[in-house]
Amino acid sequence: MPTLREAGFEIDGAEWHAMFAPAGTPRELVDAWARAAIDAVRSPDVRQRLDLIAVEAVGAGPAELAPLVKRDYDTWGRIIRESGYKAN
Repeated sequence: MPTLREAGFEIDGAEWHAMFAPAGTPRELVDAWARAAIDAVRSPDVRQRLDLIAVEAVGAGPAELAPLVKRDYDTWGRIIRESGYKAN
């Protein structure tokens, strides 16, 4: 079986994690949750624990996350469509 690169897919396969809220969630609530999450992942205690498992915590808000989500959606969406995969 060829790798993705051997199959012609030039992609960045980096893993990332994020929190999302339902559409229509008030902006002030989204901003408060984002600030709390960013503060948490940037705290020395959490950073130390993540370093132990080789996780790089960036701590970005909605404005920084949106382009990443769009890029990955566009990239992986194309790959999924081209593969012919259908969810059950």
